[in-house]
Amino acid sequence: MDGKRKMRASTNGSYNDYMEDFDDQVYVPQRASTRRRPGVDFTKLTLASLKRYRHIFKLGDVPGGTKEDLIPGIQRHFAQQVVDEQDILIAFASTVRRQSLEYNGIPMVKKPRNGLKGVAKVVR
Repeated sequence: MDGKRKMRASTNGSYNDYMEDFDDQVYVPQRASTRRRPGVDFTKLTLASLKRYRHIFKLGDVPGGTKEDLIPGIQRHFAQQVVDEQDILIAFASTVRRQSLEYNGIPMVKKPRNGLKGVAKVVR
């Protein structure tokens, strides 16, 4: 039985002896704050992309304006972003479904918010 001892009613060993076999297999879930975030290599982006990021997120002007000058501020800003993974996955799945239906020529049908039951509006 995989070299594991089983606890028996008539014990030859203690419960601690039994649990020692499982010490290396204990699963402890990580908190969101202790998870490692995947790193982004901003050096691979073009200068135009870095400037666009800075402009979109209103990070302010950087003297010099070279890639080396822009990257530290962008990295700090990017690292501070909080992402709700569940919301992102739901939005992604909804977008994939909508695009798939549109590609196949099936219009999306939205339920009316005006309280009319049984009447649906076709969105094109």
